[in-house]
Amino acid sequence: MLKITDLSIGYTGKSLLLQPFSFSAETGQLIAVIGTNGSGKSTLLKTLAGLIKPFEGKIEINGNELSTISPARRTALLSLILSNTGMIPDIKVLDVVKMGRFAHKGW
Repeated sequence: MLKITDLSIGYTGKSLLLQPFSFSAETGQLIAVIGTNGSGKSTLLKTLAGLIKPFEGKIEINGNELSTISPARRTALLSLILSNTGMIPDIKVLDVVKMGRFAHKGW
């Protein structure tokens, strides 16, 4: 389960991208994040993955606050592949999915 409470996101020294918001999603629920370029979609995903600290608010995964989850445990709970990662040309979808399993299987 994912629970977001009064979350404000953005980058240090830059303007706030999203006003405080709250949200929750149950296990197995499919969520789409849509918006125009520069609206904060990638920033939101990076924040949820713990790569960027939120300005304010709390992110909980399975009842545990994100900041208290070790990086090793976080990789077992989350995976994130951003569109600007410079992927290998002609890589198969299966190989991309396998990248998300690295924390469990190794190379």
